[in-house]
Amino acid sequence: MLPCTQTPTTWEDVLRMPDDGNRYEFIGGRLYMTPAPVTRHQRVLARLWSALFRILVDSGRGEAFCAPLLVQFPGTGDRVQPDLLFISGERRAIIGEKQVTGAPDLVVEILSPSTAHRDRGIKLDLYARHGVRQYWIADPDEDVVDVRRFADEPGDERFSGELPVRLGRERLGLTDLGRGLLASSGPLEEPSIVPVDAPAAVPEARSGVKRNEARTAGGRQE
Repeated sequence: MLPCTQTPTTWEDVLRMPDDGNRYEFIGGRLYMTPAPVTRHQRVLARLWSALFRILVDSGRGEAFCAPLLVQFPGTGDRVQPDLLFISGERRAIIGEKQVTGAPDLVVEILSPSTAHRDRGIKLDLYARHGVRQYWIADPDEDVVDVRRFADEPGDERFSGELPVRLGRERLGLTDLGRGLLASSGPLEEPSIVPVDAPAAVPEARSGVKRNEARTAGGRQE
């Protein structure tokens, strides 16, 4: 066991140390530590989890998990612990007893001051290279979710208020997240699910943010 006073520098160090409440990830030969999440982070996680569970899990399309859960990419030393992930039935073989070994269909990261640069930089590149189909970046400060698709019609979109949920090319539902879904305060409201064939109501425009602002992957500045 690694002494509590010694800072881990390798993944083997992490395995030998007692649980300190932090999350550790190993990307590109470098160890990263993320402190335990704050209440705002947990509110956002709960709302996104609820929406994804009802659209993807209750319908029998796969399983959803939230951190802490290790995801290891085969053939590399890269190991991450995403905030939220979904694995479809066709990829169920990557789910093990203690970790996921392979690329999830969907990975969700919730930005915080200590992780924003990593989530928008090296993790974005990591997920694109290793076969993740979709990557959602939830930004509580901007109250938006950026969606990156790496396969099946690659693209980059930003959503506020309404967020379509897709599995491959198929759109399975439209999540009406409501005004201020990612807000740091206020009571939790149950997200509603709009069927894909139902006419979507146009929400009141928010200052400075377009509701569905599509951008090409090459034109985005990380």
